[in-house]
Amino acid sequence: MNRERHSPRSATGAQIAHLFGVSDYQTLKTSSLRSSQMTVTRLWTDEGSKEMTANIPVEKASVVSFQLKTLRHHELWKFDRLFYSGGFAKDTISMVHLEEQPRAHLPTDYDCLMFHIPDLVLRELCEQEDMPAFHGLEGQKARVDPVAAHLCRSLLPALENPAAAGRLFFDHVGIAFAAYLLDNYRGGARPLLRSSSLSRLQMKKIEEYLLGDLTRDHSLESIAAVCNMPVSTFSKAFKQTTGLAVHQWLRSKRAERAAELLSETKEAIASIAYECGFTDQAHLTRIFTRIYGTTPGSYRSQMTRHNRAGQPAE
Repeated sequence: MNRERHSPRSATGAQIAHLFGVSDYQTLKTSSLRSSQMTVTRLWTDEGSKEMTANIPVEKASVVSFQLKTLRHHELWKFDRLFYSGGFAKDTISMVHLEEQPRAHLPTDYDCLMFHIPDLVLRELCEQEDMPAFHGLEGQKARVDPVAAHLCRSLLPALENPAAAGRLFFDHVGIAFAAYLLDNYRGGARPLLRSSSLSRLQMKKIEEYLLGDLTRDHSLESIAAVCNMPVSTFSKAFKQTTGLAVHQWLRSKRAERAAELLSETKEAIASIAYECGFTDQAHLTRIFTRIYGTTPGSYRSQMTRHNRAGQPAE
């Protein structure tokens, strides 16, 4: 989604695919954090590798892996010593810190998501949420994690088609995933957060900002700035206020506007799709059908018949 700004051999996107010696990958990057950004990359191969992965440059960042299918066997090395040898079940989450100089040997087929999360990202989230200072993740033992599985698998459609998902989607899910790691993979309990929601004035400002031009692909950071709030705090307050994540709310509003244009104009459906911020007519049809239970074309026909029936006889 965004241009990568990491070193040429950093553990992100095309770089990590090269380090693992695979040609098939998909990647997304957040755009809303102040200090640094996190990246998710999907890597898969049917053949495995005969050699260990290349050395990943040492940096203050974690790589969190999620297995989309069972990994039958692999070896994980840290500081040139064997740390683990064996398999991982589907939906297993595991993590290493890049200061541990990790390398891996993956001789069998695999399909996984790899999150590159700089320490700066986790420190920033701790500051935003008034959490204890971040000193590192403690997930040394891999485990099957159903909650992480739900968050990770929700990213698969966006990885396949980043343009259709928009920038907001991975900003929202990525930050939620990082917050989940802070909740469950480090020492110390997370303090209870004050219940908060957005005021009517704040919601009015957000609606004016987002609905003024539905074709714009906003970042979560720019929307939170309208209310002068940190991204993570804003996301929670917005969902408490509306019952929806920002990207879900905006998608609903785009569909509402499309319904108005279908009912009130003879504009081509493809043009309506673009005007309402959808990538193309197929994207509009998929979202519109999910929300309204009918295609845009059928909806227009129904509304045309309804409007004619309501007209007075001459």
